[in-house]
Amino acid sequence: MKKIKFTTVLTPYLVLYSAFVVCAIVGMLIFPDTFHKFFSSTQLPRTIPPQLPHTSYYWDIEHYANMALQNTCTAFYPLWGFITNWIFHPQNLDQFTYYFKITATAIFIISTPLVFWVFKKAFKNEYLALIITLAYTVNPMAIFRVIGYTESLFSFLGILFIWLLLPENKLNEKIKLILLLFIVIFMALTRPVLIQMIVASLLSLSTIFLLTNKFSKNYILTTIIISISAILGYSIYGVSCFELRGNFFAPFHDQKQWGKTLGLNLDLVFFPKSPLFDLLGLYIFASFNFNN
Repeated sequence: MKKIKFTTVLTPYLVLYSAFVVCAIVGMLIFPDTFHKFFSSTQLPRTIPPQLPHTSYYWDIEHYANMALQNTCTAFYPLWGFITNWIFHPQNLDQFTYYFKITATAIFIISTPLVFWVFKKAFKNEYLALIITLAYTVNPMAIFRVIGYTESLFSFLGILFIWLLLPENKLNEKIKLILLLFIVIFMALTRPVLIQMIVASLLSLSTIFLLTNKFSKNYILTTIIISISAILGYSIYGVSCFELRGNFFAPFHDQKQWGKTLGLNLDLVFFPKSPLFDLLGLYIFASFNFNN
């Protein structure tokens, strides 16, 4: 029987988890209240602008908690609160806030090896996969995956989505499409991605046609499944919103009141407002260097 080498199998995961722990410790040393924010279930005061309400919670968490506690329809989506409520049965805002953070961090830690494995399958290059997963684990935007927001759950669903679409995936096509159906439904119940999922899948299909000058039945069916699943996922929430507020598209209207609009913002390519775009540049740069 072939002996498994420790350094070959576990080294990438030790690097990833060590980097995450080091960053967390440094952050807690710089801001000691950070430890209590993560591990205490009681509210902590903090200095905030005077025009904002006095609360120690990250603002979006409070919305998700109130949705689960009061069964309301807002610009936020219900799956995150439903899962936390189903697992822990919190009874108030303090408990919801605590369990949101614990659940998000647990999903992030557990799913990180899956992210590395999927990238390794996709790029067929372990070092490139490690660099990208490391950036995914400790980049500034990663904080949103451990503070109780939906990013942790959505990232987990997203990496499963990518895995299902990989050519290396040898699952039976029917099983693959069924899994894809449910994953996209869950994604549409986690964040407002209905329009993005449909537009992105249609544009991807168009790009494939332009590059190959032919349509594949499998690609067409996959695009249809993604679009229908996104509609079904939103419709589950939309029906609830119609019953509660008499408006099937209430989340869209709430987002509009917050200044959110649909559009193709090409200016962000040249003047990014988020470190995410810098990370995308890092990924492209790393990919270019490892493949040339």
